[in-house]
Amino acid sequence: MMNLIGQRTTPDGLARLARPWQATLALALALLPAAGTATAQDTTSPPLKSAKLLGTELTLTFDKPVVIGPTALLVHGFTVDGILNSGSVQPSAMDMDNRTATLELGMVAEPGQTVTVSYDPDKVPNTPPTALYPKGRHFPLRYTDGTLVPAFTGAPVTILAPKPATDLTFSNEVGTTIDLSWTLPTQPEGVVVTSVEVHGVFTKRGRAADFTSYGTARLAADATSITWPVFHGGVFIHYFRVRLYTDHHHVDSDIASWTSDQEGLKRPTGVTASNTTQTTVDLAWTLPEQAAWVKQAAAADEARIRIREWEADGTYGTTLATLAPDAVAHTVTGLNAGTAYNFRVELSAGSQFAASKPVSVTTLDESAPLTAAFHEVPAWHGGEGREFSFELRFSENFPGRLPYKKLRDEALSATNGRVTGAKRVAQGQNQRWTITVRPHSSEDVIVTLAATTDCGASDAICTPDGRPLSNSPSATVVGPSNRTPLTAAFHDVPAAHGGKDADFSFELRFSENFPGRLPYKKLRDEALSATNGKVTRARRAAPNQNQRWIITVRPRSSENVVVTLAATTDCSAAAAICTPDGRPLSNSPSATIEGPSAGHVANSDVADDSLALADAALAVADGLSPDEAAAALFGERTLSEVRQSALDRLGNRNGSYDLGDLLSWIERCRRREARCEGTPADPGPSSGAALVGAATAGRRGNSRRRGRSRVRGMRRRAGKAGWALAMLLAAVTAWSCTGDSVAPTAPVAAVPNPGFLTIEFTPPPGHRDIGVLLRLKGPGIDNVRASGLELYQSEASGPRQMIVAGALSAGSLVRFEVPDRGQLPLYRVHVLEVTGEDYGLRDAAEYRAVVTR
Repeated sequence: MMNLIGQRTTPDGLARLARPWQATLALALALLPAAGTATAQDTTSPPLKSAKLLGTELTLTFDKPVVIGPTALLVHGFTVDGILNSGSVQPSAMDMDNRTATLELGMVAEPGQTVTVSYDPDKVPNTPPTALYPKGRHFPLRYTDGTLVPAFTGAPVTILAPKPATDLTFSNEVGTTIDLSWTLPTQPEGVVVTSVEVHGVFTKRGRAADFTSYGTARLAADATSITWPVFHGGVFIHYFRVRLYTDHHHVDSDIASWTSDQEGLKRPTGVTASNTTQTTVDLAWTLPEQAAWVKQAAAADEARIRIREWEADGTYGTTLATLAPDAVAHTVTGLNAGTAYNFRVELSAGSQFAASKPVSVTTLDESAPLTAAFHEVPAWHGGEGREFSFELRFSENFPGRLPYKKLRDEALSATNGRVTGAKRVAQGQNQRWTITVRPHSSEDVIVTLAATTDCGASDAICTPDGRPLSNSPSATVVGPSNRTPLTAAFHDVPAAHGGKDADFSFELRFSENFPGRLPYKKLRDEALSATNGKVTRARRAAPNQNQRWIITVRPRSSENVVVTLAATTDCSAAAAICTPDGRPLSNSPSATIEGPSAGHVANSDVADDSLALADAALAVADGLSPDEAAAALFGERTLSEVRQSALDRLGNRNGSYDLGDLLSWIERCRRREARCEGTPADPGPSSGAALVGAATAGRRGNSRRRGRSRVRGMRRRAGKAGWALAMLLAAVTAWSCTGDSVAPTAPVAAVPNPGFLTIEFTPPPGHRDIGVLLRLKGPGIDNVRASGLELYQSEASGPRQMIVAGALSAGSLVRFEVPDRGQLPLYRVHVLEVTGEDYGLRDAAEYRAVVTR
């Protein structure tokens, strides 16, 4: 059996095409448009089933499928009334799909207005005339069966207006962030929210909210809260609004404001410099009492002390060291002799920081008197036979021979003890020594290094140019009879936990930051115990310190969990916690965390808090490319405080945006955890799967340039070589044109020697680093290369900043082209930041980089 368009209908009800040309001809005849008007085929059935206006788009739904014709002509057949006070609106564009037509009006109707739509097929113009159709062709709306869609007038339009979010409220306002929450209203039928966007700005008191530039967080359509970084101190007012996006429109909530009622961050005070040598200086400072939010930030590992070197004009701060938030002293190393420096001590917490007043220091000249100082001397010793060590540091690394036996047996003395060892910190240098002393009893030990008055004496310490040791440092190490007991306490312990497998954390704090080795496994697996739970993690609150630890416990059930740290009675036991001078942990702190079975469920969200914060941070940083992130680190692009805080939370969480945060973001981009515009998901065959992976895989043979690593000199290399050749030809021409066979009487300028210089990199032994931020100074730097590593470069004029990422090791790190290799002394490189596999910052002062041929 055949149907009307030439398809064969089979018994199963499916139409099979039997006569293709017949079907095509029949359909073409049915739909063939004619010149003139469309009134001949009117119908009486209502063609329009619904008309809905959302934003500027009017959607019409017809009773039957409609043929998709030339929409540029069809729009002239429609008019919309009621949006304007007078007159009609004609759509500017049209899109059709099956039974629907979407018309773009270019204006929005307000709720309560009476809007209608009309259609007149006679207003649809003909196509331009052709030889075949001198009057053009007419394309009004037609159904797929070939009949015309009839005209209609004054069809009512339903206005779909999305409702805004309401009830913006703030909570958890004590720390470095606040929680913003809101209510999502029930939307009218046909309005579907596709996403939620939170906008935040802050401004000084007395100024109005300005949302022309704001921090943005894009969230899921059902989101009702977010955690946002804030400033304390009452100086700034934070303004927020919540924007709901629909398929065609968006609507904003009322603006809500928040101002902190806590004091702001107080700067370190009383910064002093002492024991200045040719290459080092000791800094000390006082930390004022801080507000509760600062203490909470410190407990959450969101606060840091930074030592920064500032240029003479006070405009540039280079981070020299990152310390724990309670640090009050630091020795700056790696300085140049006879050089003026300005240092500031900066305390950061969350998104805020406060820097001290600068302290100016000028290092000693090379010819300054030789001095010495003791560093890291322990406060106590463990009694007879219990050796202790400290560092002896001279003011310069003077050359010449200084036998260790002279220090150990003659120059140094120890009352109530004996100097048993004197060892260089680094082979082949005289500046830094590790001194070991063995007490004879439990009395105090006094260690002294005698000044030199006669360079010919057996215990004399003098430089090769005859400068004797001019001072006599001394230190007292208290014996056991005067020791203070070692104690411990738990801090910030939650009152309740969330049940089985709902991890919670708290801080374990010892009474002092005693030196020596305290393995985290000893705390986690032996010293600490948890009834109805398990201690799953013990990590230091700051690197290389023993005083403060973050402890994580996983409940095994909904019962109460009792966490206990056992006191130490025997320092040789496996679970013993003792100072190097033999003082055991003298108390046994304990805490009970109630479970849901006791009626407490307040902490049921503890395990999800970090994930929620990470998700929110990812939303804030969404769309940021590695190029843009690197430019922000170079100071060539401005990131909002919100985005910087988000990158820091996703990175090393040290309170500011730095190299570790950038590399962490690049790695997340590579793993497709985030949308990073301009970054391919596949990093290419020349890199490993990850930066950390690259650190274990070693360097690769081909140079990889991503992000800002544009090799800007490649197109100019020929020009440079031509310039050098031109200089040479000019010199030869000047000589040959004299017509003589002798050298010219005027001197010829030296011919530049263009080529490459190399940055040699020296890390401390045993370090596994994956990224370094360098600052390179010098004229005409071009064509920078980092073989087998990732390279990002600054684009601004002046000193070149660059990031080298991957498996860093000692040796050649970067090569760069210069106009004249003979001008090597003009090029200097500084190590600004270094990060390890955990994206934490290293002490940049421990790293060395030099420019060589």
